[in-house]
Amino acid sequence: MTERSLWLFAYDVASDRRRLRLMRLLANVGTRINLSVFECVLTAEEAERYVARATRLLRRGEDRLYVYRICAACRDRRVVFGAGAPADGPIVHLG
Repeated sequence: MTERSLWLFAYDVASDRRRLRLMRLLANVGTRINLSVFECVLTAEEAERYVARATRLLRRGEDRLYVYRICAACRDRRVVFGAGAPADGPIVHLG
C-alpha cells in the first residue's frame, strides 16, 4: 500500500479565471483552509500529478504555487487558532 501524506498547496494567482480553475482543481482533492491554501492527503504520485496539473494552469512571471509535504510528526503537532477543519490527523484548536 502506498503511504499517504499531508500536502499543503498555497498559491498566488493574478488572474481571476486561472485562480478559479486552480481552486476547483484543489477543491476536488483537499480541504480549503484559507482563500488560497489547501490541505490535501495524497500519495507522492498523486501529489506529483496534481502539481503537474496545477502548474499547467499558471502563467510564468505572474503566478506562484507553493507545495509542501508535511511529515507525519509535523502534521500531528499542528495548532489551529479559531475555527477550521483539517484535512487529516489530530489537531489542537485554541481560541
